[in-house]
Amino acid sequence: MLRMLAKWFRRIRFCRSLKGLPVGTIVFFPLTRTQLPCGLAGIVEIVRAPTGAAPDLAAAEAAVEGLSANGLAPLGEDITTYGGGETAIRSVEDLVHALRRPEVFPLLFADDALLARATGLAGRIRAFVDAEVGLLDRGESLPNLAGQEVVNRILTRLKDAAWALEREIAVNVDRVRDLLGETEAVPKALREYRKLNLILNTLDRLEIRGRDSAGVLLQVAFEKAADLDEILARHEADRAARIGLPDLPDGAICLSEDGRCVTLVYKVAAEVGKLGDNVAVLRNRIRADRLLSDLLSSLQSQALVAAHTRWASNGITTTRTATRSTTPVSTKQPFRPSTKVSPRTSTSP
Repeated sequence: MLRMLAKWFRRIRFCRSLKGLPVGTIVFFPLTRTQLPCGLAGIVEIVRAPTGAAPDLAAAEAAVEGLSANGLAPLGEDITTYGGGETAIRSVEDLVHALRRPEVFPLLFADDALLARATGLAGRIRAFVDAEVGLLDRGESLPNLAGQEVVNRILTRLKDAAWALEREIAVNVDRVRDLLGETEAVPKALREYRKLNLILNTLDRLEIRGRDSAGVLLQVAFEKAADLDEILARHEADRAARIGLPDLPDGAICLSEDGRCVTLVYKVAAEVGKLGDNVAVLRNRIRADRLLSDLLSSLQSQALVAAHTRWASNGITTTRTATRSTTPVSTKQPFRPSTKVSPRTSTSP
């Protein structure tokens, strides 16, 4: 029995490459050869299961309303009451997290009053922070050193919350509205254009100079090829002008072998320009593409978005460097309906 166990243990390896190992070896945590190209890659968003509840602004509004009554001027020895205490500050941060949820975006998009309440909170928070920073700079109503650290941390958290309400939430509602153009803001289109806007925002941040190239690639898959054919038939002239172009240049489209997936490419390259120019051009081209609008609005479609910018110092500025992929990806894998929750957005340098 011991000899048999010893024989089995001799076949076990941990964290080893499979190359050169004898047949029958059992490898736990095998190592594979990996090539790491120059660049950065990251997950833009992980889509989680919807909570089903609309965000409640009441607690955050009450907390912001009470900020001035709990500032430096009326502060006593109990520093824990500054800003209304941890519970009040956390209620503001919880609201920011709630408003970032993907399922809340259509509510903000459709309800101007709700969006105005959120941005109004940001304005009142910023006014409080500016007034408190002024007191600190003038050396008025200063607590002890440990208390000053607490005050600074709370002010930083409030500044972050105000910035998120204005620059992450309100601004992106406007950007998606602009990106939609003439597209009807149905729930499916909102979901897809919101995702596309996140990719374009990230691409904009990755660019380090305007005289460069950038690109976006979308792969829109359907469970049935007939559903895709129906949409392409409505745009026959556009399809004929854009399909089959070599190396997928700007504006090109390509069909997968099984006829269930179409790839659309948008590219831009500029020798002279400023930061933001490339993504502005991409946004204009995406907004004007009526074929893309119909594809993303279809309830039968599921979209994958990838982006690339040539931000290294080697190579030339050309649309060939604007996206990593110049060939379509086949969709032989089982189709996942668009209602399935999964992390579906990514960028690739």
